[in-house]
Order: sequence, then structure tokens, then C-alpha cells
Amino acid sequence: MTCWHCGVGLLAVFLLGFALEAQDPPATPAPVAKPALPAETLVMPTQDIYPQEVLNGEFVSCVSKPFDDPALSFQITSRKTWKWETLSVRVKESDVDFLPIAIVHGPDAGGVAVTLQAGYRIVEREVAVEDYLQAYAEGLGYQILKEQWGTYSDRRVYEILARTDLGGVDCLVRMALSRDHNRFFLVCGFSTASEYLNFAKEIGVALVSFHLLQPSGKQYSEEMIEQRFDAPKLSFLCPKSWLLKPAKNAPEGIAVCDLSHGSEEVGIVGWIRVKIHSRTVYPDFCAPEYLSSFREELADLKYLADVPIFNAPIEPVGKFLQGGRYIIMPATRDGKVSEIRLVILPTKDSWLVLSLLSPPRDRGPVEWMINKRAFEIVRDTLAPE
Repeated sequence: MTCWHCGVGLLAVFLLGFALEAQDPPATPAPVAKPALPAETLVMPTQDIYPQEVLNGEFVSCVSKPFDDPALSFQITSRKTWKWETLSVRVKESDVDFLPIAIVHGPDAGGVAVTLQAGYRIVEREVAVEDYLQAYAEGLGYQILKEQWGTYSDRRVYEILARTDLGGVDCLVRMALSRDHNRFFLVCGFSTASEYLNFAKEIGVALVSFHLLQPSGKQYSEEMIEQRFDAPKLSFLCPKSWLLKPAKNAPEGIAVCDLSHGSEEVGIVGWIRVKIHSRTVYPDFCAPEYLSSFREELADLKYLADVPIFNAPIEPVGKFLQGGRYIIMPATRDGKVSEIRLVILPTKDSWLVLSLLSPPRDRGPVEWMINKRAFEIVRDTLAPE
């Protein structure tokens, strides 16, 4: 049993002309509806799972060095009586799917052996682990029941509990994804749904204990580059794979930079704009005016912006003040829906307007993940001076 499947108008009019033509994802068969599981079944233990004397006496922490590569060395804890499977993997790295680096078999329970698995894969483009794991689980036809974040052994981990059918047996799988540079590490624990509660702690021990012995410490999959504005002053990071085009001849008190994902030859599938307005030159503008102005820019390009599906204030951090907004809304052009994300942030001297135009998740899941993550990196590294 395995889950591995071996005033400035929009400068980027040219790219919007491609209408963000992401490829429609292949249809995934809808899972057959099953009776709801009791809420008490849906547990994902993380702390004080077993007393230390039980861990010392009944569990063992195993160290492995896949492919004899110290950078892949890891440690994981499981019951002493559970059996490790000997793996034979011919390739060291994959950017297609996860390569198994550990499979541990527990007892048969309800017709399926309780199983722990660990694997890794290369992810060259910057994406968020939560978006990636959700898309991966859904692509396997899993029904996601619960999610949570955790920090284990200094690893930031995103987890889900999902339901699936394995050989006609109703099963639950807990999946934990973390990253180290451009490597994503996935640790899973499987059990039949009827027996999951009896083994949820064993699965929890394994998922929480897994950690690399020599992590790289690198935060991003891709190399980041810094962009700076001089007037008004601003800096931010973005992935090197994105094309940056600072605006030329912008009006006084405004600085603009466009970032695009894709190319004119094959089509642009993501566009980000960073704009900063001087409060001295534009003293009367605030968030509602910037939203209205942005809607007008979209209308000029024949995009019809709909009612926001998310519109919330942003708590001020660092040099940012009260009055910021985060807005997500659909926009339609030529019968196709795109996703708009807009962040409006005030400082003492300026207003920052950060926008994203992307295919929505259901039309271009890979493009959407890449675009959303780049947008978040730019947003989180905005540094007005």
C-alpha cells in the first residue's frame, strides 16, 4: 500500500491580452459519498502523545541516510515491533512525484496494515506547502477532513487528515508536509477508518518526530532578487523566475513595478503590480479610492470585477499604519474568470498598492499556486524606507 504515484494605467496590457490562459486541469472523479465520521475520530495528536517512559521503552528512533546523502539524513520514531520495509529506488531526485525514503509497517487492523511512509521531491518553483499538499491530496482523490499547522523540531509543518478508499476499505491518512530549500518532505500515516483512533498516537509520534539531521536552513525554493524604488523609497523580494519591469516616466510621487510569470511566446499566466504613492503628492487618497481606481483600470482592459469574496482590514506591522485592506475578488473577461488579489497598505509617507491577476485555483491550480506564493513573498517583504 503506497500513496506514491511512482494614476498609472496597467503597464502589462500585453500580457493581459493572453487572458491568463491556464490549461484546464484534468477532471478528477468525484469520491463516492461516505457516512460522516464521528468528530471524536478526527484527531491529530501532536503534544505529550505518550509519557516519556513509554517512548523510551516501546519506541525506537531510527536514523536513515537515503542515497548515502548527508543532506537527506533524517530521524523518525516508531514502535519497536513495527517493521521497516527495504526500499529499492533507482533515482535520487524527482520533480515529478515523491520518492519513498521510508516505509514502516504496523499490525493488520481492519484488513489493512497500519503504515507509515516518508518521501521527498524537488519543487523548483516557489509554492506554499499548504497549497501544494491540498492539491496533492485532492489529485489522489482524497477527501480532506481536517487541517492544522505545527512546529516540530524547528520545522514548520502543514498537516491534513484525509479519507480515502484503498482496495475497497475506508481509510484515513494523516499527511504532514514540510520543506527544506527546494525539497518537500511528506510523512504519512495510514489506517482503516474504523481502527484509526487506536493508532492515531503512533502515527502522531512518527509525524511529529520526523526531522532532517542536516537541514540547509534555506527559506525559499528559488533564488530571490531585491527590487528597489528611489522615489518614494521601497524595497521588496521576488522569485528570480519572475520578469520585473519597472515603470518608466511614472508621474511624480508614484513608483511602479510589474512582475510577470510566463512569457510572451507561450503566454503570461501571472501578473503582479507593486505601486507606491506619495502622501505628499496624493494627500486625499485612501483605501476606498485606491480600490475604485483599480476597478477602473480593470474595466479599461475589459475585465468586469465582481463583488469581493474576501475584504478584511490588515493589522499594522512595522512601518505600516491602520487603514490597510486585503481584498480577493473574481473578475471576468471573455467569459473566463480570473482571480484578483489586492493589498492596500498605508505608511506615514505613502500608500502601497499590491495587486495580483491570476487564473483561479480550479482553472489553473499550478499557476495559481505559483502566483499566490510570489504575491505573498512580495507582500511579506515590502519594506518602505
